[in-house]
Amino acid sequence: ILLNIVAIVKKEHTGYVLKEANEEEGKEFKVNYLYAIIPIIPLVLLVLGSKQVAVIPEISVPVSMLIGTAIGIIAVRPNVTDAVKKFFRGTGDGMCDVVGLMAAAACFTAGMQYIGLTSALIDGMKNSQQIAQIGAAFGPFLLAVISGSGNAAALAFNGAVTPHAADFGYGIMQLGSMAQLGAGIGRSMSPVAGAGIIIAGLAGINPMEMAKRNAVPCIIATVVIMLLLL
Repeated sequence: ILLNIVAIVKKEHTGYVLKEANEEEGKEFKVNYLYAIIPIIPLVLLVLGSKQVAVIPEISVPVSMLIGTAIGIIAVRPNVTDAVKKFFRGTGDGMCDVVGLMAAAACFTAGMQYIGLTSALIDGMKNSQQIAQIGAAFGPFLLAVISGSGNAAALAFNGAVTPHAADFGYGIMQLGSMAQLGAGIGRSMSPVAGAGIIIAGLAGINPMEMAKRNAVPCIIATVVIMLLLL
């Protein structure tokens, strides 16, 4: 809602055309709905195979991703050699950008505990529920803004602080959910988030400009969620 308000105030809600784009190319572009649907097939398979839905037999994440990849190759019919190379390059990027960040977050959590920062934070949050409320929301939020990863920030906070939720007067589900949501929102305004950098590149702008634009709506959203959850 807030981002739409910003767009209306800046009179950008009627559409945007990249200045450097070729107008003729823009006119020729058409959405291939089959190609657009393929990336969500693994997610659909995971939902349908989940214990809660159970429409199809349970499918693991790697299997669902391989099925989606196979369907994509059949639909697009690229050079198989190039497709396999790109698949494994993407797998390596995922290990580097996702798993690597989570490992870094685990190390960060261990470091916090080793130097006594975790215990100091917990003691401070025990003394005031207001401090615990703000810390649960904006701790992961700031970590995500700095690191560019919502998962890594939430993992760091949930690993170090959330297990002590009862000491602050909250349930683990409450505190964990707030940390996860706060980290996700923080990632949305991070200038170093991988997805943000890609989107900024597509829009032809500096990632920092995107972060500035998202800052106020993201901060307000975090405050609203904090008041609703905690």
